[in-house]
Amino acid sequence: MNRQEFVKDSSVVWKLCETNQAQGYITTLSFANMMYIMRKENC
Repeated sequence: MNRQEFVKDSSVVWKLCETNQAQGYITTLSFANMMYIMRKENC
């Protein structure tokens, strides 16, 4: 979504997961929250 207030921190977390320096997990509810945010952004 490239939301400026989250880009820097999320990029660091994503890179750590990609390089196997960390394991990332999300909850099932996160999927519903992401859909809600993406729908709001597209309106």
